[in-house]
Amino acid sequence: DRGVDPVAPFMHEWTYECMCFDLLDESIENNIFKYTIDTNTGSEEERESILGEQDPIWCELRHKHIAEASLLLNDKMNYFKSANKLAKHKANTAQGGQDDIDTSDLKQMVESLPQYREQLKRLSLHVHIATKLNTLSKHMGLHEIGKLEQDLVYGNATSKEVIKLLGARSHMKEEDKVRL
Repeated sequence: DRGVDPVAPFMHEWTYECMCFDLLDESIENNIFKYTIDTNTGSEEERESILGEQDPIWCELRHKHIAEASLLLNDKMNYFKSANKLAKHKANTAQGGQDDIDTSDLKQMVESLPQYREQLKRLSLHVHIATKLNTLSKHMGLHEIGKLEQDLVYGNATSKEVIKLLGARSHMKEEDKVRL
């Protein structure tokens, strides 16, 4: 029942899940996210990933504000790099460090390789999504639009501000104009 708050459904939502479905609508179909990544060989590779209950990172991030989700992803990536022996070794050799590794460390790295790849794949997917969301929101000027939406709802803005924004941002999407 929206009798109390009929305006909220028209405002942009800033949660990770809502932004994914609002901004990446062409890339997501039936909760399957289709994307392209650059490989180590310099070519591009098409990938698909399901955004659903089986993805623990998606479940953790989907209801968080995009800023909080981005910070959490950054923390997760840093923890992954520090906690995983293979990631530590890669980072150390990439920075010109010594390649001193003993056989027990090598054995542990080989044993953790499938888990390492799966964790890295999941983290990379969500870092890719968050980066794309931030880029799109900056390109579309959603921060300015979202602030105006909030100001309108709280009565801190009038139609003058809407007209001013529409005049200044003629390339704005039709849906955003209608929302305002």
